[in-house]
Amino acid sequence: ALSKSDIERGVMAKSDRLSACYEAAVDRNPELPTGTMVMRYTVETDGKVSQAQVLQNDLGDAELGRCMRGVFLTLDYGPIDEQTVVKYPLELAP
Repeated sequence: ALSKSDIERGVMAKSDRLSACYEAAVDRNPELPTGTMVMRYTVETDGKVSQAQVLQNDLGDAELGRCMRGVFLTLDYGPIDEQTVVKYPLELAP
């Protein structure tokens, strides 16, 4: 299974792309509220993410959710011993 630090390391490896999603959302709506987005994703034994979904999106920007989901689908943890489902909260603020 993946440890919390493994999960964090995988997400942080894509932090520039996640930030770009948020910055694009702010460009679309300068009044975008701060809030939480919770992603749920499945990591297969090859370390790749097979599915990802937005469980919670306090910011109300569907395009932001789609962009974040797309980034999460590119995460790669390297081989792991068993399929793992992760819930990952993102606190989004300027």
